[in-house]
Amino acid sequence: MPQLLHTRRGLLTWIGLFWAVLYLSTQISPPFASPDETSHLYRAAMIAEGQWLLEPQPPSDAVPTAGSGGWVDEYWLLAGNALTGWIAPQQTIDQRTPASLHEVRQLGEKLGWKHELAFAPASGTGYYNPLIYLPQATALWIGKHTGLSVIRSHDLARALTSLGCLMLVVLALRLATFPPVALGLLATPMALFQWFSPTIDGLTMGLTLYALALFFAEFSREGRSLGRMALLGVCVVLIITTRVHLAPLLGLPLYLAWKKRALSGWVVFGCALAAGLLWNAFALHSTIDTRIPRSHSTSEIIVLYLQHPDEFARTIWRTVTHSTLQLFYVRSLVGTLGWLDAPISDTQLVLVYAALGLLLLLSCRQFVAAKYPAPGVRLLLLAIALSSLLITFAALAATWNDYPAPIITGLQGRYFILPLFIAACALWQGPRNAAVPSPVTGSQKQPYRSAALWLLLLGGSAAITGMTLAAKY
Repeated sequence: MPQLLHTRRGLLTWIGLFWAVLYLSTQISPPFASPDETSHLYRAAMIAEGQWLLEPQPPSDAVPTAGSGGWVDEYWLLAGNALTGWIAPQQTIDQRTPASLHEVRQLGEKLGWKHELAFAPASGTGYYNPLIYLPQATALWIGKHTGLSVIRSHDLARALTSLGCLMLVVLALRLATFPPVALGLLATPMALFQWFSPTIDGLTMGLTLYALALFFAEFSREGRSLGRMALLGVCVVLIITTRVHLAPLLGLPLYLAWKKRALSGWVVFGCALAAGLLWNAFALHSTIDTRIPRSHSTSEIIVLYLQHPDEFARTIWRTVTHSTLQLFYVRSLVGTLGWLDAPISDTQLVLVYAALGLLLLLSCRQFVAAKYPAPGVRLLLLAIALSSLLITFAALAATWNDYPAPIITGLQGRYFILPLFIAACALWQGPRNAAVPSPVTGSQKQPYRSAALWLLLLGGSAAITGMTLAAKY
């Protein structure tokens, strides 16, 4: 259980389980099997080569690309294209060559590094802060300079990325309490698949968890901690320059600055706000993305929706009331794995939502027992969550759709995980005290009930994820 993180033996137990699950994930999940993993790892490979920012396709390059990109090892580009083609959802199993994951790994073991660079498209990653790719870039740099094969370098990238996620989770759970349903949202099959993928989804989940833990800890503390506020500011900057729809998290340092009446808090908020505005303005201006043919640029679409907010509201309404999209969001929130082509079964889907429902009931019961402390914090978290959901639709409308759009395409249920997690944190039971023994449960009377249910969801999600990926690949 997560409260074991507060003992050395318990911490070692969790780390051992983590490495066991990580090893199994490399055996059942093929490389480049996570959504957009190819582009993410191309971006990491560029950083490993010393290129921190994307650049336009060179005029002399005859290979068509989707706008912005960068330079990666030629064999890394070859591996990414080949394995993505094998996994690609538009192909059937019978059309895929090689025929099995075992053969994929065998071929990958034979492929080293060519030490010649080729241009790789990665325009979809141009909006993300390059610092978020440090674990993956470090792994690929080590792999290339130590002679590891491409497949082993990928495994190392997965390991370092997942290790970074684990460190953030441990730091957060040792620092603050969280409602059971909030942690449950981070333990679904979809979330686990992202935790153990070498993309940036797991890292942004970990950073958001840690940022909220820092916020809760600082709010609960009498006086001020400049170090904790600075850490919160760093986390918020990394998050909002990587996931623009989480920009409302700027409300965390703002609320603490107002509540604590501290100049340091206002400085942290001001720096985070400036960094977020500058990076996103730069990314919007410099990224060239031609993956979707459109008659307007991203900037032009933003201006059009600002001039016609009623059209934006109608577009969102048509999207959220679309029956097919509703079902897709419900499924992909917790269990559409791979490149959206490996869904969990209907029975498994019902079981996962049933577990989340029970965790929600336990969270509400503990919340009521805690006498509703800190109403301002709860309203803040709900406002952040609702704003994040709205920006999620706006971001996809501006970057992945033309204007006007009948519906907003490109949205996946996994984009809602963190806004829903933040909303669930509104059930926070207040500052930790002697009666709050566990980061999973805030009630001394029923600490094991919700912890056991959370652990059951975690174990069940791991089993469901493993079975789904093994059956698919």
